[in-house]
Amino acid sequence: MKVREKLDYLSWSEFEDIINSFIDGAKDSYNSILSIGKGGLVPGVVLAHRLGIDDFYVITIKRNKSDDPYSKKIIPILEDF
Repeated sequence: MKVREKLDYLSWSEFEDIINSFIDGAKDSYNSILSIGKGGLVPGVVLAHRLGIDDFYVITIKRNKSDDPYSKKIIPILEDF
């Protein structure tokens, strides 16, 4: 069995700092948000609310051969758009 790589965890405070630093440079620059499912939804929703963006889209990208844990990686496939 493969051992997963070490995961980095963010505190909510660190998350807020990252979001705020992005927003500082992004005001009035975007009119929609494209968020990646399974990892990008929370940041996408927060950015959409903070920037006042109503157009919010979600895509799914498959990069595992199966749904089994530790399954082989494949070339990313855009599934939903």
